[in-house]
Amino acid sequence: LAASTNRGGKVGDAQCYLLDAGGLLHFALQAMSRIASDPQAAHALLELEQLQG
Repeated sequence: LAASTNRGGKVGDAQCYLLDAGGLLHFALQAMSRIASDPQAAHALLELEQLQG
């Protein structure tokens, strides 16, 4: 979401975000490829998320 500058909005009481399907696919394929080739990559992605969070 940070890369897309998507600030989201409310639908009823729920905070929601619209995602570009192509962008989501690109992100997911990169993450899955990294993890498939290096199981330790999952830990690195989690650490990165925690630092950015």
